[in-house]
Amino acid sequence: MMKRRILIIVLVIGGIVGYVHYNLEHYFFYYVATYDKHNGTFKYVNSLSGFDRVTLPGYHFEYNDDLLGEVESMIVQKNVIKRGDEVVVGPGEVLYYPNNKKTDSTNTRLLDFDNYGKIDKSFSDPVPTKLISFLLKIREAFIEDNRPKINLQWIFNLKMAVENQLIKLIEN
Repeated sequence: MMKRRILIIVLVIGGIVGYVHYNLEHYFFYYVATYDKHNGTFKYVNSLSGFDRVTLPGYHFEYNDDLLGEVESMIVQKNVIKRGDEVVVGPGEVLYYPNNKKTDSTNTRLLDFDNYGKIDKSFSDPVPTKLISFLLKIREAFIEDNRPKINLQWIFNLKMAVENQLIKLIEN
């Protein structure tokens, strides 16, 4: 009788741990976008690479696959700041092409993000408000697209707090 109870307890705990892992992985972009919204960051931009292709209804994605199976997902949108331009939101950066010519690197503007998802201050020009609005719109779309049935945001926030502390330790 005691062995049966122990087996049931182990199975229940294993099921809970398995579901938590599944939930945090499956709804990752919901959690990271919600985290960003509360912290004023864009960490979801840093998360656009991994082993799965990212999708979001209403947005055009392009993908770069490498030999080891890692995928860089990039959101490509035309006419964001002005007619005829193109913005590419990729892992950790935003590229702005004013003339929609990806080969013309002389006119390309780059917006970088640090490990915490904040805009890198080395960007010399002021960031156009339409570009920030576009990034906020993408963030809201990630939140609205894939809401979890059981919200485990508190676990994700705890994970992010630990991760940010580790980044600080490594940087110092």
